[in-house]
Amino acid sequence: SEMQKHPRSVGFPEHHPKMTNLLGVPIQTGAQLFGMLYLCDRVDGLPFDEQDQWWVEALAGYAALAIAGAQLSAQHQRLTLLEERERVGMELHDGVIQSLYAIGMHLQLMRLSNNITESGVDDSIHSLDQVIEDIRGYILNLKTSTYHQKTIQACLQEVIARLYVPETLSVQIDAPDRLPPFSAPVFEAVCQIAQEAASNVVRHANATTLKIQTTQKESMFTLSVSDNGTGFDPDDADLHEGLGLRNIQQRARIHGGKITVQTIPHQGTTVTLKIPLS
Repeated sequence: SEMQKHPRSVGFPEHHPKMTNLLGVPIQTGAQLFGMLYLCDRVDGLPFDEQDQWWVEALAGYAALAIAGAQLSAQHQRLTLLEERERVGMELHDGVIQSLYAIGMHLQLMRLSNNITESGVDDSIHSLDQVIEDIRGYILNLKTSTYHQKTIQACLQEVIARLYVPETLSVQIDAPDRLPPFSAPVFEAVCQIAQEAASNVVRHANATTLKIQTTQKESMFTLSVSDNGTGFDPDDADLHEGLGLRNIQQRARIHGGKITVQTIPHQGTTVTLKIPLS
């Protein structure tokens, strides 16, 4: 329509190009408005007709779909970045930080016992080299499973070996000497949960016994890590965060599993993972 005849027309600023006819349609999907698409004056000087309006509405529809698609892609990238940051955070906490803590404890025990041996220092150096390789793997997202093609029992023994368990803590592993019943990523998560739970016992529980047990019944695999230590208040949210329970709960959820924690102050704690095999 002619712009000057529109009731809301107030004219043009000085030196503005001459414009007579205007065709405008919204760029939107559903109720979400992204903007407007305007056309001014046909080349042949005729007013816009219904066919012109149909084509412009079609172009606006395609533009809206393109914008919505770009926004969804950007949102997906943001979510992927957040998931990747969460993954790296869990890997660093459950892998690198636990390993560094164990190395530090090992060196501290040697110093306190006044028994600093060449073999003990070499063990710590070897462990530090492994941590460096782990960090490189996390950064490049190329880290292969530490527990690939190993039996359940062997992997849990390796978990304990990486912790430098003090002599005052008796460790029992009750697990079959056979390959795990699920894929490598799932078993990697199981072992990392076992490592986090066992590390909590070594660092916080002041326990004398630690038992790691796995069972398999029908379509359910169960891992339990129990101790006779000091226990803790299960309602203390800050303590849950400090003990890394949020991490192991999230790892379990990713693979369809569930974590339960039974603890009584001064009587011990049992962390149980149940994860379906299907």
